[in-house]
Amino acid sequence: MRTIDGNVTITGDTSGDIDLQNLTITGNLTVNTPNATVNNSATVNGTIDIQDVKDGTWNERTNGNTIVVNDTTGIRVVIAENIKVNSLTLNQPTTLEVSSGATFEKPVVVVKPSTIVSSQPIQLQPEQGVDVTLKSSTEDKGVVVSGSGDAIDSSESIEKARLENLTNLLTEATKYNYDPTLDFKSILTLSVNEKAITLDLTEDVVAISNYWEALKKNEATKNEPVEYAAGRYALNTLARYMGALERTAGSSVEEIVYNGVSYTWDAKGTLKGNNWKDEEGATLMSVVFPNIEQSLEFKLVDDQGFEIDITFNVEWPELTSNTENPTN
Repeated sequence: MRTIDGNVTITGDTSGDIDLQNLTITGNLTVNTPNATVNNSATVNGTIDIQDVKDGTWNERTNGNTIVVNDTTGIRVVIAENIKVNSLTLNQPTTLEVSSGATFEKPVVVVKPSTIVSSQPIQLQPEQGVDVTLKSSTEDKGVVVSGSGDAIDSSESIEKARLENLTNLLTEATKYNYDPTLDFKSILTLSVNEKAITLDLTEDVVAISNYWEALKKNEATKNEPVEYAAGRYALNTLARYMGALERTAGSSVEEIVYNGVSYTWDAKGTLKGNNWKDEEGATLMSVVFPNIEQSLEFKLVDDQGFEIDITFNVEWPELTSNTENPTN
């Protein structure tokens, strides 16, 4: 074990790994080694100033250090398992990976847009307007949180942002463009009120009656009443809306749960509306149709397991089984 009194600067074009170990520095440590990866196990009583390292990689493996990132070429800082960092300031865009059990005595200050990967809660303090991408794992698509200058909890922020993303998707999905629209009412007409989606068919007597006439030409549905046509008409709209929940850009929906059964997206499916199917291959819409006249309850689950409950309701027009096609 060696102690160096005063400040230490490591600089140069050396390549490979620089391992700092069995060392205490009483002053500051400045590192500018653009071609080298640094594995730091040294205790620094002052401040570690990371100016440049190879491939943006710094591995912190000792307790109690104060670290400031000033690397402008892109940097990845990895805090090893169970390491306690005194403080960390990200003055430049950084990818920070926090291993299991690692902790910070003070909130991580984020001055420039950065990505934080941590499966456990950590305190962050992004400056006003600074975007931070929060991930629970490296495979996680992540969510973006804009800083206000106040300290935030990473896990709480991830949960809040993911739930907001799912909720916002309910409205965004109504804008998805299906071409052609075929025999259904455009999903643009759907009303979204928080987590309740409503399809208003009260003014659609003509469209439903026309659809009923079309069904009469099919041997399998020629004897069905007008209420059946209305149900199918509503189902066609719901099917495309449910499909839009997957097809809309940026969607994180991984599964839809109905009556306790999970339905996942069949990427090879050929249905024009949606291809949500259970593990037996049954489509969500085939199961929903018998209950289309009721308020339907679904659970949307994203790729990280966050979920929201939604309802789908239809406002029905006045129809009778002997209604003639109003266009005749």
